[in-house]
Amino acid sequence: MYKIDRANKAIKMEFLLGEKQVSYFLPDSITPGKIAEINGALVKARELPDKAEAYEAIGNAITELMTAVFGIALANEIIHFFGNNYEEMLTEVLPYIVDVVIPAIKKRSQERAKKLSRFAK
Repeated sequence: MYKIDRANKAIKMEFLLGEKQVSYFLPDSITPGKIAEINGALVKARELPDKAEAYEAIGNAITELMTAVFGIALANEIIHFFGNNYEEMLTEVLPYIVDVVIPAIKKRSQERAKKLSRFAK
């Protein structure tokens, strides 16, 4: 009998936030394209000539990145942990996103593409 089932989309992620161990599931909605889109918004924000407008746009892009990667509740917890110091937060969190989250997202995307590739012949 052929079994049709839902794909296991949940990727369990873990890290330390200060001394607290945090576990969460990487949202299925986050894709390499979404990360690239948010990064593009961050780059554009840095180029804005008006400093106040640039800071607001950078803050919005960072918040969007954090929410996309961690979900709303955990993103808020991380932002609160860093006392709304977005520069320090990005310095500490970005390596985790680049070294751990993005490879996990890419692996999930590649596995999906591999499953679908057999039908593209």
